[in-house]
This record gives sequence, C-alpha cells and structure tokens, in this order.
Amino acid sequence: MYTSMKSFISSSPDFRILTINEQCSLFERNLHGIVALYSAHYFRTTGIIDTPKCLQAFSIVYGSEMMRQAKHINQQLDPDSTVIILMLIVLAFSSNCFVVVNKEKPLLDSLLNGTFRLFGSQNVYIELLWKYLIYRYGYYESVIRFSRLIGLILNLVKYSVVLYTNNEFYYQLVNEILAQIKQSFTMDQDVQKPLWGKT
Repeated sequence: MYTSMKSFISSSPDFRILTINEQCSLFERNLHGIVALYSAHYFRTTGIIDTPKCLQAFSIVYGSEMMRQAKHINQQLDPDSTVIILMLIVLAFSSNCFVVVNKEKPLLDSLLNGTFRLFGSQNVYIELLWKYLIYRYGYYESVIRFSRLIGLILNLVKYSVVLYTNNEFYYQLVNEILAQIKQSFTMDQDVQKPLWGKT
C-alpha cells in the first residue's frame, strides 16, 4: 500500500515541482494518514476486512482493538470512491497529517520553516473535492459528507499514531518503507520527468 501511494502521489505535477527534500518531508509528514485512508478504502472496496480469516490475520499483527476500530471506520467511510481518491490528494499536500515527531535531524525538514509552497496545491485540490461534492450531492449533503470525512480522517490519524507508537512491528515496517521511499526520490532526482504529459 505504501508503494502504491508513493506512485499515486509522486505522479502529481504539483509534487514533482517540489525539491527532493520537500518531497521527502511531505511524505514523512503525511504518508501515515494517506495510507490509513487508503487502507480503509481498500478494506471497504474489497470487503477483505469482513472475511474472518483475514480479520484474524490482521488482528495478530495489528491487535484486535485496532481491527475493531478499522471495522467501525469501514462502516463510516463514504461509499463514493471519487471522494476518497480526491481526499487522498488533499491529504498528500497537507501541511502535517501526523502528530508524532520522530526525526533524527528535525532541522533538515524542508517544510519546517513554512509550508507556503504547498498552499496553491492545497487550495486547488480541496476546491476540486468541494466542487465535486456539490456537483454530485448538492450543498447540504456535501456539508454533511465533508464533515463526516474530516472526522473520519482525524480518527484515522489518531489510530495511526497509536499503532505507530505502540506496535514495534508496524513501527519498524513504516520506518523501513519511508527510508526506501526517500532513497528512491534521491535516485530519481536526475531523471527528467515531463509535467502534464509534455516532453
């Protein structure tokens, strides 16, 4: 899931114009929340969380309480996949979607002194999500759906923090994946990538 989210986010032209350090900082800040939402969407779409054997296997790794919360979130998740995908992009360009600071060198965080470079992307993607909601559901229903989605994301971030800080296996897994993602960004920095399909 982490790798597919990396590919999804890094394919955005807004992401590609950031420096390598900004890309790494953005991923480090937001990947937990993005993967939590994507996992909830995946669970809902596939129905895998409703399969007893899969639920039992996930419970062994993540704990039964965390899986109970995951099932609860699964029931609350907006059934419109487009809303979830747009929200994933919104979260990707969030200033900070994770409340645990666990960096060896926090002063190297490119976004530490300000997130002004993200404002344009934040505004565009949240406006796109809002316009889609209004187009599809009307104003009143959009407000309700958006409010529910924000509450759900706050819960997902909270559970991600609990899982990250209390589950050693998950902690090690996430840190290894983040290190691999950062390394792939630095290896790809010399590769010319066209923006908006232009070569």
